[in-house]
Amino acid sequence: MNNHNTRIVLKTIQISTSLSTNLLSEFQNVQTIEIENKPFAEGAFGEVYVCLKVNGQKPSVPQVIKLFKEDSQNKQDHNYNTIRKLQQKIDVKNQQLKQNSGKIITDSYPALKGLPQFSFEGNINGKLYRGFASTNLKKIGFEEFIDILDKSYKEYQKISIDKKMLIAFHLASGFKLLQEIFFIHADLKPEAIFINTKSNECAIIDFDSGTITENKDDTPNTWGAPNDWVAPEIWEQLKQIGSGGLQQVKVNLLSDLWSVAVGIHYILTTTHPLFYLNELSPRVTKEYFKKYKWPEIAENEPFFNERNKTQYIPVKNWLQNTLPNSIYKQLYNTVNYGYLNPIQRTTYNEWEKVLSSVQVPPIITQFKSNSKQILLGNELTLEWEIQNSTSVKIDNGIGIVKSSDVISIKPSKNTIYKLMAKNAFDKIEQTLEIEVLPPPKIVEFKSKHQKIGYGNTTQLVWNIENAQNVELNIGGKTEILTNKDERNINPTEHTKYVLIITALDGITKTEKEVTVKVFKKIEIKSFTSDFIFVVQSIPITLTWEVENASKIIIEDDFGKQRDVSNSSNLIEHIKKDCTYRIRCSNDLFNAVSEKISINLVQNKYELDLNGLVPRFDQILPDIGKAINLDRDFIPSLDYEKVLNIQTIDCNLSIDLSNGEIETKIAKKITKPKIIKIIVEKLKSYIQTS
Repeated sequence: MNNHNTRIVLKTIQISTSLSTNLLSEFQNVQTIEIENKPFAEGAFGEVYVCLKVNGQKPSVPQVIKLFKEDSQNKQDHNYNTIRKLQQKIDVKNQQLKQNSGKIITDSYPALKGLPQFSFEGNINGKLYRGFASTNLKKIGFEEFIDILDKSYKEYQKISIDKKMLIAFHLASGFKLLQEIFFIHADLKPEAIFINTKSNECAIIDFDSGTITENKDDTPNTWGAPNDWVAPEIWEQLKQIGSGGLQQVKVNLLSDLWSVAVGIHYILTTTHPLFYLNELSPRVTKEYFKKYKWPEIAENEPFFNERNKTQYIPVKNWLQNTLPNSIYKQLYNTVNYGYLNPIQRTTYNEWEKVLSSVQVPPIITQFKSNSKQILLGNELTLEWEIQNSTSVKIDNGIGIVKSSDVISIKPSKNTIYKLMAKNAFDKIEQTLEIEVLPPPKIVEFKSKHQKIGYGNTTQLVWNIENAQNVELNIGGKTEILTNKDERNINPTEHTKYVLIITALDGITKTEKEVTVKVFKKIEIKSFTSDFIFVVQSIPITLTWEVENASKIIIEDDFGKQRDVSNSSNLIEHIKKDCTYRIRCSNDLFNAVSEKISINLVQNKYELDLNGLVPRFDQILPDIGKAINLDRDFIPSLDYEKVLNIQTIDCNLSIDLSNGEIETKIAKKITKPKIIKIIVEKLKSYIQTS
């Protein structure tokens, strides 16, 4: 059988009577206890075993079982009776606490987590035993202080002073409650203290070595042995009795005050207040106090401990310069004046007061965001500032942060951010809720026609989701709209419609534009040429006047097209007869002009003669009257000759018998021409012919 199997051999205690402290309901009626075969610890008063089961079930909180040693002096009677009296007093106190605060005693006073859970009488295979159960402190994160001092000394020294002060506070607080129920421990030492460096708590054990008094002036007896923490008056009794083994000593409620002060000094510095003496017995300490006040000493004193010389100055400097003065003062008074006069020792109330006064909890001075609402996909900032914290954390994926910072976040849904700040003394939380809103959505915003004719009407249509406000801006004027609607519009010019959407956060704005262009019908007011007959060497100028056209193309009958949108005339040299017209357009309309025909003549005379003939589009329809000519300017001419100008489909007859000139022209007349010009050209022709 291997060692592991040997260890788990069980002993079963058959219980005949039990008493619960009523801290855990599962221990109300204990019938059986199963423990490991061998104890893992042994002391002067008994053996300690790992508890495996109670009433066949594994305890919800790990337990150890202490079985008292039976001896001829019946010390176990005192121990057992002390435990049961303590249980009864703790039960009453616990019920009061639960009624007042809703907490059990071990939550309010962590130093009492090692209290007895239940006591019992029973037998193992017929042999009678008495004992009690208490929480297995090592299983819930505690370590024996003696082991810390021996094995984890350097690591413990690195713990911050505020954490050590909190551990010391719990020690004083626990003893304060014990004093209220007139319990004297009488055996406080490193082996009787457990420390949890993660929760900054301490827990006391070995309650069976103490005693219960009925009033504050009692001086009951208990069993004791010399140790460095014991009160001087107890040490004096042990010195008189002898140093061998456990002895009965008289104690009172002031006895523990000295041990607690020593314990506080140990927790803060890992040393005894008088560690620099070569002996802690009353014989040496009395001589010391005749010459010095703690923590002073000359290093050449015969009772100075040379082995602790390197520690003395650093510890003294720390006590006087780093430790809060209020705590230093209580140690000073207790050591210097309480050593010989117990009434001068610092009380538990005073210890609680000074140790709690330095317990500054973390303070959240601010935890805010630049907005409580944010649109999905947008960022916002979180800002916080914490005082007196050693650790700050924000949940929802942010994690550990600095005590003061500003960060950007982009939550994807409604989120409650929890800021958690703590130090050795307390922790604090604050929440900040961020609402994530859906972004505005433009389902539709359009004009049914982007281009309309002047005077026509179209419809503007919109449909908006997730908007707090919808506005329409037209030419600088804004009006409020519903989220979904349509309306008729009839702009008289190009018009921009701007939809302005305010998101649900009331801040973010989105815009969208729709432009409706308005076009008028094209009007070709004129399209002319300065000549309709021309010789090849003379250019013609085509001129036009057009309104409401964005594009003008001039084309001839040879298929040539030119964009003249940015001009109002065109100069051309023609090489043969040619016809021109203009094509005009805008985004909605088109227009084409009448054609202009240009004729090429061979010589100037023909050109001049053609120039005498009125153009159909320039002569009034009623022209056909006599024009008086000055006979003196008309030279001799064969007047019987008839000139046929076929290009304009008309005949010109000259008859001087009655001094008149007559024209016969087809009636395709659109515009008058000054007839005097015709006469002058005729005169010139006749004179030069």
